[in-house]
Amino acid sequence: MSSHYYSNQRQEVLSHIIKHRPGSVVEFGCGKDVLLQSVARAWREFSHLGVDLAADESASTGNLVLRQANIFEAAPTPGHTFDYVLLLDVIEHFANPDELLAHVKQFAGPNTIFIFSIPNIRFAIALYKILFKKDFPEEAGGVFDKTHLRFYTRKKILRLLAHNGLAPIEITGINSLAEVQPTRFRRTLTRFSVMPLLSLIDRELVFQQHLISCKLSTTTGQ
Repeated sequence: MSSHYYSNQRQEVLSHIIKHRPGSVVEFGCGKDVLLQSVARAWREFSHLGVDLAADESASTGNLVLRQANIFEAAPTPGHTFDYVLLLDVIEHFANPDELLAHVKQFAGPNTIFIFSIPNIRFAIALYKILFKKDFPEEAGGVFDKTHLRFYTRKKILRLLAHNGLAPIEITGINSLAEVQPTRFRRTLTRFSVMPLLSLIDRELVFQQHLISCKLSTTTGQ
């Protein structure tokens, strides 16, 4: 897997998290914990936990515990839950996402907010590679990352979450078509010409990832 996964600040996700009411956070698949360290500095009055095979345990602080472990090796503390559960670019790496979600829900209480980021297979560039280049590549990162075991559209990920007793409270797109362009000229051209046209057709085409906040559903008893 690309080292970019482990050291990415994910500023677009951090700004989304910080706008919420401060609370305790557990991040599964935290990589080199760059984002979680920023959250821990902003929300110093709460304790946080990061779990990843690549986590740097020596970087743990007074309010942040980092554990180098498989997600399923992390066990919840009886009587203790977190206010936020983060799985950022994680679900697509699991062959059995139901098992993953069942495990991480053990760390949540009735008011916990789950935050997911998921690559969007209906992103315009991804569809271009499939439909026009007639390919389904394996790449070092992005939608076609070679370590991805599953691929999601908005409908598919929402169906998976609903099946696991999670009700969405906010859904937004991140990393737009313009933002992933390599030059300023191409970003500007895409923002003012291509993106408005694609948005008229289907906004799902415009964003490389979905960012979804959920709570445990009150209608399923889960």
